[in-house]
Amino acid sequence: MGALHDAFTALDRPRRGRPRRDPSDSLHAKIVWTAWTLAEGGEDSLQARYLLKRVRQADPLAMRSDEISHYRDGSRTLSRARQELLVARHPTIEPVLRWPLGVLSLRGQSLRTIEANIRPFLIEGGLSPLYDFPGDDAERYEANRGWISYLDLERLYERGDVYGFIALAAAFRVYCLKQHGRQWIAARYLIKALPGFCRHPCVRPHAEQAVALTKELLVLLPDFSFRLEVDNDVLWQQINNVIHQPCRVLRLIAAKSGQAIEEPLDPLVPYTYRRCRPGGQPLMLAGSG
Repeated sequence: MGALHDAFTALDRPRRGRPRRDPSDSLHAKIVWTAWTLAEGGEDSLQARYLLKRVRQADPLAMRSDEISHYRDGSRTLSRARQELLVARHPTIEPVLRWPLGVLSLRGQSLRTIEANIRPFLIEGGLSPLYDFPGDDAERYEANRGWISYLDLERLYERGDVYGFIALAAAFRVYCLKQHGRQWIAARYLIKALPGFCRHPCVRPHAEQAVALTKELLVLLPDFSFRLEVDNDVLWQQINNVIHQPCRVLRLIAAKSGQAIEEPLDPLVPYTYRRCRPGGQPLMLAGSG
């Protein structure tokens, strides 16, 4: 991975005391808060129900106004006790609480830690482990919800959802620590899968932070290599489009019924050779015509 990134990370690491709150923790806390507000029908409804008031019996999930502000801006994470109460009241929030968004952290992580993040979604397969994400059993008939072998990057991308993105982020981190030749492929799929992550209703309000954290992961690529340049216009167009379908089979099925769905453009800017002056050596530049 990038030697410069490793050096700066070492300088920024606190020598003692509690570790600094990571941006990935903040993003996850914001996403959980959004999931809670959606389950309650909006933040106004949530505050009307849970804002602590002395004139009535306090709900077990009651909060002060300053706590609500901290949860909203991601500076505080719900305690384990509150998480359990919340899941008992709104079971649909449990998968969101379990999203291992630590894979987006630039903290130094061992191979064991990264693989532990994704292990809850793996089951034993014939030749390699298979992904078994929450909710897949009910949608197994869909072309992009079938069994996927561990580190099958193309099919993870074709899922077009949060879990495919998280698994690709984990794959990228694994390849940065071993099998370095595949880290470039994983990086490309990771960026291509980013719109599928950001389009989730709980993530969409925080898409800018999600995009920024994901793009920052590219510093883990070797310093001596060409940088991957992201076309932000293409990326945000895919995030905001009414339809975004990365699965080729589903696009073909839609075409048979008369619905034309375009293949998503590659949000990565291609490199091309260009001679800067007569007789000079060609350079490889991103986005040059």
